[in-house]
Amino acid sequence: MYLTLLKLGRFFKDLSPVVTAAVALLLAVSYLALMLLGVNEKYDLYYKILTVLPAVFFLLWAAAKFLARRSQLKSRDFKYITNFFRTPEQFAGIFDQSIDIGKGSLKLLKKLEEKKNYKWPESEADMERVSSINAAAFRGTPWAGSEAEKLIRNLAMWRMNPQSFLMILDDTQDEPSENQPVFFSHILPLSDHGYHHYFETGESGDNEFDPNWMAEAGQPVKGLLLFTIARDPDHEAGKKAQSEKQLPNYLYAVAYHIQAILDYYPDQKYTTLYFQNSEKKFKRLAELAGFKKSRLVTHDEETVYVVSVDNCLCTE
Repeated sequence: MYLTLLKLGRFFKDLSPVVTAAVALLLAVSYLALMLLGVNEKYDLYYKILTVLPAVFFLLWAAAKFLARRSQLKSRDFKYITNFFRTPEQFAGIFDQSIDIGKGSLKLLKKLEEKKNYKWPESEADMERVSSINAAAFRGTPWAGSEAEKLIRNLAMWRMNPQSFLMILDDTQDEPSENQPVFFSHILPLSDHGYHHYFETGESGDNEFDPNWMAEAGQPVKGLLLFTIARDPDHEAGKKAQSEKQLPNYLYAVAYHIQAILDYYPDQKYTTLYFQNSEKKFKRLAELAGFKKSRLVTHDEETVYVVSVDNCLCTE
């Protein structure tokens, strides 16, 4: 029985939490039906416990997948990073040594290069594509929402700061006009009152984030919130053999995005970068990038990592 369950586990591991939950409920209902029919009434308590464990296991597994799934970055992506970049110094190589990574601090030493497949959203059509990826990447999670819902929120944030979103295009098409976004990063400059409402009172989660909490151009920035990084799950599905090798490219794009956001606020030489995620696979990545775990608590009750950022563009 347990060998069969292990095989089932391998089959369901890459499916959505909804499918996994359906299997769990089916097992639970089947077990309940057997009990009501009296099929196992002759067995002792020990055997009954052993038979109910699979259903409980699948229920817990489904719940864990539902709570943990974010951004469509898989464990293999993180293993690729942690296998090749074991120290912050090695990790800095992803960024062409343009960032000095310390414990709890980042120093931006020089301008990061804007890659040819980067694109800032220029229209509502661009934001529709971003919102489509956003909705697909978070389907079946506590941050799920329809494409229309994501678009309404994302448009409001984009209008507040056009550089709050950065896209990476699939540049493998014959015609540049056919290149579509396959990844985006979403970084929010928080104002003082935005920081207060998001972190100190925790009155709203990510889905209810108020764009008015963002700092406008010329306003002081309390900190940068690494709000979302997500890739198109449909695009990556056909490229499993090489998808994990894309994570360094995504991370470089995020670093470039952070620097560009700071350029939007020229008086902001120093700031704090906030990143929230409770998945264990993100913990090691956060440590390599200089982040420290904080005591901050958000509405979504996720672990919040912080790192100070010095945009000095200096080597001393």
